[in-house]
Amino acid sequence: MSTAVPEVRASRSSGIRAAWHGEASLAWVFWRFNFGGGILLWVVGAFGFLFLIPFTVGENQSALESPVFRAYLLILALAYLAYVVASVVMIWRCSFNVVGWRGWGYVTRVAMVLWVLRLLFIIKALAVS
Repeated sequence: MSTAVPEVRASRSSGIRAAWHGEASLAWVFWRFNFGGGILLWVVGAFGFLFLIPFTVGENQSALESPVFRAYLLILALAYLAYVVASVVMIWRCSFNVVGWRGWGYVTRVAMVLWVLRLLFIIKALAVS
């Protein structure tokens, strides 16, 4: 007679860590991290933009020509790229953690592929110009 011990997964303290490992619900990852995180990133970026305008505008220089503002845009673009990579990985890994119709997993995976393709086309367009 064998005494098999059932495997118990340790609960993760962070929702982001659980999502990264594919253990969070798709609803949490999509609505809280992807959607809410995107809005938060946009708000922080907009406030940073508004904060920097008085410091970057000169008499003969627009805000877009300022090296400080360009550095800010580069940091913001890198933060957005990291956010996109994290969102895509988390949503991909948690895509079938749904209650109800499992087709949402396929729908979200198709959406992530389309999102990455759109991002690559934007990067290509920016690199050409």
